[in-house]
Amino acid sequence: MSDPAQQSLCSTAEAAEFLGISPASLNRLRRSHDGPPAIRINARVFLYRRCDLATWIRRRTQIGPPTNSSDRGRECSTLPQLEKDIEK
Repeated sequence: MSDPAQQSLCSTAEAAEFLGISPASLNRLRRSHDGPPAIRINARVFLYRRCDLATWIRRRTQIGPPTNSSDRGRECSTLPQLEKDIEK
């Protein structure tokens, strides 16, 4: 993709990798309208904007004490990297 407008688009597999989930999970989230916005190309092909993926992550990020005791003490070190990835 040499067009700058298309460089920010990624496939379902690329979007799933970006989010750290499987493509099947991303498809389930899309079908349940709980996932990031997708662009429907045809019946089987969906593309995602990287900026929409980052926005979706930010909106789902919990601020405050963790709700699960196994999450205590875990810090998120991926968000700064996520911001760098979006700029690419």
